[in-house]
Amino acid sequence: MDPSLLEFAYKATQQILVDRFEAAVRGTRDKMASNLDRKVADIGLTKVALQLVAAAILEDKRIFGGGRSQSAIQLLQKASSNFGQYFDMSIAAQIGDQNVEIMHTLLRHDITFRSFTNEMLEVGWN
Repeated sequence: MDPSLLEFAYKATQQILVDRFEAAVRGTRDKMASNLDRKVADIGLTKVALQLVAAAILEDKRIFGGGRSQSAIQLLQKASSNFGQYFDMSIAAQIGDQNVEIMHTLLRHDITFRSFTNEMLEVGWN
C-alpha cells in the first residue's frame, strides 16, 4: 500500500472525529434548555462527549462484549462498571439524560470506531 494513502486516511479520519465531536457538543448545547452559563455548559458537555467517545470506542472494539448499547446511559454504565476511574456518571447527570442521549445520537450517527487504529485516534484537539 502506498504510504501516502495511509497518511491521508489517518488525517481524514482524525478530521471526521474532530468534526463529529465538535458538532455533537454544539448540537447538544443548541438543543439544551439550560439555565447554565454557556461556558459552564460547554465544559460539562465536553466532558460528557469525551466519555461518550471513549466508551463508544471501547464498545465498538468489543471490550464490553458484542453488540451496541441501547442508550447512552447504558453505554456509560458499562464503561463505568469496567473502568470506573475514567468514567464518572455524575458528569452526565449534570446535563441530564435527554441531553446525553442527544449527544450520543450525534456522535454515533453512521459511524463505528471498530476499524479505527490508535494512530487515527491520536487527534490534536484545537
